[in-house]
Amino acid sequence: MDFKWYLTYEKGLSDQTVMAYLQDIDQFSSVIPDNQLTTKGVHEYLSWLTQRGYQSSTIQRKESVIRQYIQFLNSESNTSVHFPSQSFRRSSERKLPKVLSESQIKQLLAQPLADQSPISHRDQCMLYCMYSAGLRISEVISLKLGHWDQTQSLVTIFGKGNVERRIPIDRQTNQRLVEYVSTCRSQWKNQAIVPYMFLSNQGQKMTRQTFFLRLKRYFAELQLQGVTPHTIRHSFATHLLDRGADVRDVQVFLGHQNISTTQRYTHVSTQALRKMYDQVHPRGSLS
Repeated sequence: MDFKWYLTYEKGLSDQTVMAYLQDIDQFSSVIPDNQLTTKGVHEYLSWLTQRGYQSSTIQRKESVIRQYIQFLNSESNTSVHFPSQSFRRSSERKLPKVLSESQIKQLLAQPLADQSPISHRDQCMLYCMYSAGLRISEVISLKLGHWDQTQSLVTIFGKGNVERRIPIDRQTNQRLVEYVSTCRSQWKNQAIVPYMFLSNQGQKMTRQTFFLRLKRYFAELQLQGVTPHTIRHSFATHLLDRGADVRDVQVFLGHQNISTTQRYTHVSTQALRKMYDQVHPRGSLS
């Protein structure tokens, strides 16, 4: 998976935004060669931008792109570069992940069954898995039959860096998998020889591009704005925290190596808590 694919299908960015990101990466690479991709090199690039009179807002945008690029390289290769702790963007300004409400998730999970086709049942089952276990789109399409423990309602996931984690799924999702495997998957050709759980209508492993486009259609039908496949994962984490889950347990579910990556969801959860407090506490609306 290259960075362009990641931006398009994992992040769900528009063609224009992807092009702008890639132009920033080209500039970064021209200033800092790959063999100098170090914390010092990133500092030098940010200083180079400042020296040439780039506006603060532009530097912040380019910094964000380089941050995502380095995170991508760290997850997809043996690169290990830590982004500079001092940067042009204050941590309080960092954009919080977009989250769907529980009612919106309920609507999304029901949306594929509008036409009751086997493909729609497959899509719904994939959505159930994504929300039940907090899966990335790449993880759900890579799920194999042998990775599902029907008896214990568990799935084994191989995430970024091929790190393995065993995740429980809820009973309803487990039952959806049972029904999908017995009634839908069994109808498709190659189902006996292709090990992957979710198959295309040609009987092959689902591609990220195909499932991304199908998800995009469901989002549009529900008029969900600014939503990507990763929003489902964000919603999973936030809803667990809203209901009292420990942040370290959520870290295990998501497969985050660094607890700080998971802790950003606590900010979203705290915002919801603040809103509820202001609405129901006798003095919540007082300044």
